[in-house]
Amino acid sequence: FREAEFARPLSHRNIVRTIGICTAVPYIVSEYMANGSLKSYLMKKKASQKPLSKLEYLPIAQKIACAMAHLEKLGIVHRDLAARNVLVGVDHNCIKLADFGLARRVLDSGYYKASKGLFAYKWTAPEAWSAEAAQRGKFTSASDVWSFAVVLWELYSDG
Repeated sequence: FREAEFARPLSHRNIVRTIGICTAVPYIVSEYMANGSLKSYLMKKKASQKPLSKLEYLPIAQKIACAMAHLEKLGIVHRDLAARNVLVGVDHNCIKLADFGLARRVLDSGYYKASKGLFAYKWTAPEAWSAEAAQRGKFTSASDVWSFAVVLWELYSDG
């Protein structure tokens, strides 16, 4: 349960709260986010002919950035930042970062395994795909910034 190792001690208004862990049948219990992922929320809004206005995107982006800043302060890289891993509460004013299954501490080494294809190419920073990066096994918060830019594009294009 590496995900629980990172998610449970995190305490921030824009990071989903871990409530409990079950090891018998492996699962993690987290707080309920009524509208699911940001990706599906944007698609539902678009399909209902009521997409969010471009001005409504800014507070969403700000909340994601606040969660990222908190992770960087703790020395953690998310490594899987995407609209599918951002959760929406009752409305788009409650935005929380989730899914810490690929998260690592910046000081860890040897955790990047490009050969296993663990990373979604669209959200992974170009420098993380280089042969040099794969050899070093490094992934920094700068890589999460690239992924954040892709999330901004997802917001702007309504999913």
